[in-house]
Amino acid sequence: PEAVKQIQPKYPDLATRAGLEGTVWVKIWVDKEGKPKKAVVQKSDAEIFNQPATEAAMQWIFTPAMMKNGPVSVWVSIPFRFKLQGK
Repeated sequence: PEAVKQIQPKYPDLATRAGLEGTVWVKIWVDKEGKPKKAVVQKSDAEIFNQPATEAAMQWIFTPAMMKNGPVSVWVSIPFRFKLQGK
């Protein structure tokens, strides 16, 4: 499936003040209609970014994954990169 609507996660204020950056890999269960049903952190550089990343992932919309018989539910992995401006 391809993302047709992508929501960027909110940068946590504490992470901004601390100058933290990192990436969170989120595994998203996408249903037959292209809607996220579950988001799970696979790998994370900093725990502070996990909740904003999974919340953003649950707002994404995808094109349905297709097999011979029609649309199917699938897992997709998406990296959410948290990078401060000007760095």
